[in-house]
Amino acid sequence: MRQPGEQIETSPDQVWDDLECAKRQRPFVRVESMEVVPEMMNPGDRVNYRIIYAMCPLNPSEVVKARVLRKILFKGEQVASNVNDALELKPGRWVVDSFFTLPPESPVGVYSLEVNLETPDRKTQKKVRSFVVSNENYLMGG
Repeated sequence: MRQPGEQIETSPDQVWDDLECAKRQRPFVRVESMEVVPEMMNPGDRVNYRIIYAMCPLNPSEVVKARVLRKILFKGEQVASNVNDALELKPGRWVVDSFFTLPPESPVGVYSLEVNLETPDRKTQKKVRSFVVSNENYLMGG
């Protein structure tokens, strides 16, 4: 079972080589992927979303503060959102797990989670993933 928090996946030296950091304007941040688990859930369930990012620092111990805006959309309408103005991005490749709980009265249907990560240079990277809220009767066609 995943826990909230972050863990390093690739060392800063390896990411430096992989992303050719010496050739980039730094600090350089790339959100590489996002996933939502589970993809099908019941109203009131706890949902995990995982972001993997890589960062090339200006200097080896640099930490970059980023702003993260999370939105949950249902039928194109925003039903929830929150902002973290102080996510610390560290050199290397990191896996960040966050959680949210759906309200028990969430309607059945397809939702999307939109995560925008804004770095201090005002560049924003957006990732969107869908998930389905259902109940057992709905899943069985009843």
